[in-house]
Order: sequence, then C-alpha cells, then structure tokens
Amino acid sequence: MGEPGVSDAFGVGATGDASRFVFDAVPVGVVVQRPDGIALDANRAAERLLGLTLAQMQDIATRAPAWRAYRRDGTVIKWSEHASMLALTTEQPTSGFEMGVDTPDGRRRWLQVEAVPFHDDTGALAGAVTSFVDITDRVESDDRLRLTLEATETGTWDWAIDADRIVWSTSTDRVHGRTTGEAGITFAEYVETIHPDDRDLVVDAIIRAVEKGEPYELDFRIVRPDGTPRWVAANGRVLRDAVGTPVRMVGTTQDITRRKTSELEREAGQRRLAFLAQATSVLAQSLDYETTLSRLAHLAVPFLADWCGVDVVEPDHTIRRVAVAYADPDQVDAARRLSTPPDPSWEIGIPHVIRTGAPQVFAHLDDATLDALADGVPRLDLFREIGLHSLIVMPLIARGRTLGAIWFAMAETPHTYGPVDVDLAQELARRAALAVDNARLFRERKHVADVLQRTLLPPELPSIPGMEVSARYRAAIGEGTDIGGDFYDVYATGRDAWHVVIGDVCGKGPEAASLTGLARHTLRAAAMQETTPSAVLSVLNEAILRADPGERFCTAAYASVARRTDDGGVVRMTLACGGHPLPLVLRADGTVETIGRPGTLIGSLPDPELVDVDVDLAPGDAVVFCTDGVTEATGKRGFFGANRLRDLVAVCAGLDADGIAERLVDEVLAFQDNEPRDDVAIVVLRSNPGV
Repeated sequence: MGEPGVSDAFGVGATGDASRFVFDAVPVGVVVQRPDGIALDANRAAERLLGLTLAQMQDIATRAPAWRAYRRDGTVIKWSEHASMLALTTEQPTSGFEMGVDTPDGRRRWLQVEAVPFHDDTGALAGAVTSFVDITDRVESDDRLRLTLEATETGTWDWAIDADRIVWSTSTDRVHGRTTGEAGITFAEYVETIHPDDRDLVVDAIIRAVEKGEPYELDFRIVRPDGTPRWVAANGRVLRDAVGTPVRMVGTTQDITRRKTSELEREAGQRRLAFLAQATSVLAQSLDYETTLSRLAHLAVPFLADWCGVDVVEPDHTIRRVAVAYADPDQVDAARRLSTPPDPSWEIGIPHVIRTGAPQVFAHLDDATLDALADGVPRLDLFREIGLHSLIVMPLIARGRTLGAIWFAMAETPHTYGPVDVDLAQELARRAALAVDNARLFRERKHVADVLQRTLLPPELPSIPGMEVSARYRAAIGEGTDIGGDFYDVYATGRDAWHVVIGDVCGKGPEAASLTGLARHTLRAAAMQETTPSAVLSVLNEAILRADPGERFCTAAYASVARRTDDGGVVRMTLACGGHPLPLVLRADGTVETIGRPGTLIGSLPDPELVDVDVDLAPGDAVVFCTDGVTEATGKRGFFGANRLRDLVAVCAGLDADGIAERLVDEVLAFQDNEPRDDVAIVVLRSNPGV
C-alpha cells in the first residue's frame, strides 16, 4: 500500500504474504490508521466485527452513516470521540472504550476498543493501531442483569473499607433517590440515609459482618432526600485479602416498599381482627356492662389509644363517665381531673356525638379545637399537659338509640388517627353498644323476673309454735331471667295445723311460672278441704291434668305438722311425696333417716300413687326438704349425690334450723364453684328442744 506495513506495527519484522497471514490470523480485529484516521489496513476479524470492508473504512464520503457507533445509552459517538481519534489527538493510548455498531444483518454488536498511537523514526506521529474485541455476549448479559435489577428495583453497591468510599449503581440511585457520583460517599454519609429508627440495627449488622463474618441480610427503611421513607432489602458480602483483613464489602439493595407495605398491612389487619376477637370475648364475659366497658377501655390501651373512655346517658339524660383507661401509669391525677363535659348542648366532642349520633374525628387537634373541646382554662391546661393531639369520638348506638359514646385519644404517642383507625373504632363502638344494650335489657328482664319469682315464694316464713323454720333458695347461674323452677311454701290452715311443701316444676320461663302459681294456689286451697297430704297432692294432680293434660308436671313433697301435747313435746308429721326426693330426718343424737314413700309425678297420670307416712319428731329432731338441685349438683368431683347429702346433714347435729339450712346451701354451692346449673331450694323444720 506504499505505507508502513501492519506487520511492522506489530513488530513481526516480516513483509508480504507472511505478514498478511500473521495479521489475519490474529483473533482480535485490528485496524491501522493514518494520523487523520483513514484506515491503512485491517484484518478480516476487523472487517467482520465492524461489518465494513477495508475499502468502506477508507471511503470518507460514505463513512458517516456506515461507520456510526453508539454508546450503551443509545447516543451516537462522534467520529472525534472514537478511541482511535482520541489516541491520535492526544498521542496517548486509549483503553476501556466500548461502542456498539450495527451489522448488515441488523444486529448490534458491542466491541471493546483500545487504540495505541505509533511514531516514525523521527518521533513524528505516524498513526494508530486500534484493536476490537467482541463483547456482545457480556454486554447483553449485563443488559439482562440490568433489566432484571430494574424490574426487581434492585441496585448494587461497593464499599471500599480502607478508603471509606461507597459507590453504587444507577439502579441504586433510583432506590435511594440520590447518587453517590464518581467520588462516592462515606460510611457516615450513608448512615444518614437510613431511617433514624433503623440506624442502630443496620450499623450493628454491618459491623458484625465485617468483624465476625456474619451474613448481612436485612430489611430496613431509608429516607429519600424529599423525606419519603422506603423499605429496602440489603444483602452484602465482605471481601478479604490474603491475611483475612476486610478490604471491601459489596452487595445489592432492593426496593421492597410495595411488598413490605402489603406485609405490614396484612399483619396490621390480622392484629386488628385479633383485637376485635379479644374485645368481643371481653364484652361477652359479663352482663355487668359497667365492668365490661371498663375492661374494654383498658383493652383498647395501648393498642388503639393512649387514652380511652366510655360515657353513657342516664335516664335523666345526664352524661356519666363509666370507664377511663390510660397508658401512662403516672397519669392517675390527670385521669381524675378528666371529668365528663357537663353540658349536653355542646356543639363539639362527646355531648355533640351523643346528641346527634354522628361520630367526630379530629386527626390533628389544633389550638382552636382544643379550646372548644375544653370549654375552660382548667381543662385546656389538662389537655395540653397530657399532650392530647388526635381524637376519635364514636356514638354507642343500638336499636336506633344512642346509649353513650366511646372515645379514643392519642397523647404521649406521636401517631395520628387515620381511616383504618376510624373503621376499627367504629366497629368496636358497634360491638360495645350491643353489649351495653343487651346488658341493660338483661338487667330489666332480671328485675321483672326477680319480682315475679318473689311472688312465687313466700315473702317470709311464719312462726310455728314449738318449731324452728328456715329456707334457702338460689337460682341457677345464667338463668336470672327465667322464672319458675323450684318452689316452697309454709302456711297454716284453720284446723290448727301447719303445712310445708317443696316442689320442682318442669321447665323454665313463663309456662313454668304459671305452673308454679297454679301449684301454690291449688295446694293452699286444697289444704282447706282435705285432711291428708296425699289427698292435697291428688287435687293438684287433677288440676294440672285439667289445665294441660300430658304436657306439664311437677314433683312435690307435702307435709302437715301438728303438735301433740300428751307425749313430751313430740311433734307428729304426716308426709306424702309425688316424684320428689325423699326428705331426711336429723335426730337429736346425730343419726340420719330417710322418711316417706316414693310416689308418682304430679300431673303425669290420672290416678297417681301417693302414700301418707307419719313421722314423730322429738325435741331437737329436724327434717330437711330439698330439691334435686342439691342431689344432682355437678362439680369437679362428679355428682353431689344422696350419700354426700346424708353425710352433710349428719354433721349439722346441734345446729338450729337456720344454721342447718345455711350450712347445706353453702356446701352445695361450693361443690359447684358457686355456679349452680339448677335451682337449689332447701327447707328445714326443727322441733325446738327449749319449748
């Protein structure tokens, strides 16, 4: 070509075909250029890699469109910016240069380029040798990695420990919202990007990784320059020199804000559901609504509030605070001073919510709102003292009536209430209102039931000459609104005789109550006409069958008592039992006997089997009547049973009638942990030895 051979440039020291063979055999694309950049020679690898023949490389007129090269970001590399032109311009080698060229098949090939200038014997610039290595696979792999990192919002970072210099990739720039630049940032500057609440956690983890070789895998929060927090997952590995000294730490940072937010929301949702379940359990534990609301308020602190209180509307329309709970145990005095607003006409806060039935939410309490809520300097000072800054007031509404209000306040905690908190507070208020309403309904029904139950029992026991009389009645737990069940009565007739009856009607509620009333009135009326207990019970049997044949029945033990003056104060008792547990006689010497004969259930058959049995009671003897709520009482040790009852009666020797009755009912209730499942009725008659 009339120019220095390519072989000379490579120091081969040969010319002609031999040099050409060596040149073409080089696996790297090589182009030799003049000082103006025009190609002098090129091997086949260069022509293949560039997609240009040597003639095309030398054709300046068509060089621009065909010899176009690109950076990775897609911008065009100017001819003056090519590695060879930089080497020719500066007369210094150029390395680490990358460019992309479009080949005739439409594919973009990526090349790593190095250009080395060379000089003639006089030292003048003679040209440059430019080499091209195909790095397409590596670039495409890098691109795939970059796309993967971008798709997963992951970036890389590199910390030169000795130099205290951290640099990270552009993907990490997007995660942090800031760039380290070529100079990088220091470790201390990096720590400043971490959320204050997570800094100690991150620093400790990095120190353990560097000093102890522990894995560095951590989720934490960073704060972008605009103040936006982001969740990241960081992974790192410490690189050490030959003697084990840590020199670098490299790793990845992935933006996991969406995932973490979803996880936190899911966890928060689960906690809210668990809280509501616990609240529902608390509300169902007792029908004493004031105690229940106090427990609920304490449950809400600190889960939903620093302060929680409940106010109810009294029958006279005044507002009364029934519960207040607070997170800080040192706020006892503040809680005492936090009284209910006295004026129901207030246009803000608890009175307004109770009057209108509409909730009020104050996410951020400003001075004007605090002043309106306080309605006076003392309360305003108190609000500021406890740091009240966010408030929710929810009405307690059930069956269309506003029963009161429940309020939640943030004071010591910086959290402010949002929509999720409001929804939870509203649901809690709904459940609390139902509990209050149910408790009040139960209280009203129980009052009615208690009044009716008292009408089915004698208001007081009469005095029987020469006898002690005592009775005890305990209704079953959980059935305070069900009337009926066990009954007893003691009364006199016109023939100077006394009558004692104890019984148990089937069922509970209004039907049982009506049967109890029928039994008591029928027995009293029959006692005025009939002379024997069996005849009295027969009249009751007929009355029940006539009223409701085959559907209702009862058990009864009926006794008449008459004093015999000719036999040393002995009392004659005549007894008949219709399906009822037989009474026991406690003799003065402590022996116990079962008296009477079993009989037919009253109201079950037209002709019941009822037998009269006479029993003489000497002074000091006592008769114990009871219902099956005693013998069939169930506790941790099984059934109370007839034998246990006999033994218990025996130890009551020497007690008066009232002492016997009290001892029996106490033992039976204690056996059931004071939670009887059936009514317990006991009547004791004792012949008074002192008369």
